[in-house]
Amino acid sequence: VGAWYNADLYREERMELLLEHIDMLMGQMAQELESIIADCHLTTRDQQRTTLQWGQGKAKLYDDSFTNLLQESFKKYSSSPALIDGEKSITYHELQQDVEVVAGALSAKLSGKQNPVVGLLMGRTPDLITGILATQAIGTAFLPINPDLPKDRIQFMIKDSGCTLILTEQQLDDIGS
Repeated sequence: VGAWYNADLYREERMELLLEHIDMLMGQMAQELESIIADCHLTTRDQQRTTLQWGQGKAKLYDDSFTNLLQESFKKYSSSPALIDGEKSITYHELQQDVEVVAGALSAKLSGKQNPVVGLLMGRTPDLITGILATQAIGTAFLPINPDLPKDRIQFMIKDSGCTLILTEQQLDDIGS
């Protein structure tokens, strides 16, 4: 099995692994002509064993929450750039201030709501990062929504997810309402 692929998008190791999986899948299908893809395996027995062993060790994970780790980063790197968007740079301190303001506003608007979901109707901007971090700071779920999607798709996502609140960039306010 061979393949042509865009080397700018995919690493050679990933493509080799993908081809191994396709080869394994085709081999299983050839051995059992009546089989369906859902019943076939994409991993070898060794890979399956390794995966099952992952949870068995004494690996040390972070003892702290995401929010606490973020707060440490805000303090440790206060004057360092946290986000760079073209010519604009935002320090960790500035990001922390923005996150606290947005988190406070979200917390007030979502007070008393059961399992709120905040829709983040924004492009890939520092505002999106601020929104994500603010929702995480108050322990709320978020749904990133690309404003470039068709309006009917955006409306479907908002309705289907049960968004409690839509947070938009200022110039996108009319789309989210």
